[in-house]
Amino acid sequence: MPNKFYVFIISLSIVLLSAVVVSAENNRSRADCNFNKGPCTKRPAKSGLIITLDINPKPVTAMSELQFSVMINQDMIPVRNATVTLNLTMPGMYMGKNQVMLKPAKNNSYEGSGVIPMCPSGAKTWMAEVKVTIDDMMHTAKYVFELR
Repeated sequence: MPNKFYVFIISLSIVLLSAVVVSAENNRSRADCNFNKGPCTKRPAKSGLIITLDINPKPVTAMSELQFSVMINQDMIPVRNATVTLNLTMPGMYMGKNQVMLKPAKNNSYEGSGVIPMCPSGAKTWMAEVKVTIDDMMHTAKYVFELR
């Protein structure tokens, strides 16, 4: 009987470890932006907005001061009257609230600084969710990316 128990425990451990590896692979494959190569642009559905996010310095790493810059255009015209926030989350894992308020800056952008924490599991897939409010209407753009 003890041998069957050990075989069961080992089999269960292998299944759980495989699930963790597959989950990590799925998170990696969901990245749709590479901020180490440059800005990333999204077009929220039915908004007419073009929202471009950039993160500096490059390479984008955890536990370092980062500058977030968002440019918003509507019908090829820069939007200057928006309230812009950026939420940083980790898909599949709660890492606490991490919100950056972006303020209007020169060259028609909204800027702010923040830090992306290091995940204890070693995972490096993050999501930046930019929320743009114009005339009481909120528009959201999501950017999934990998840290170095």
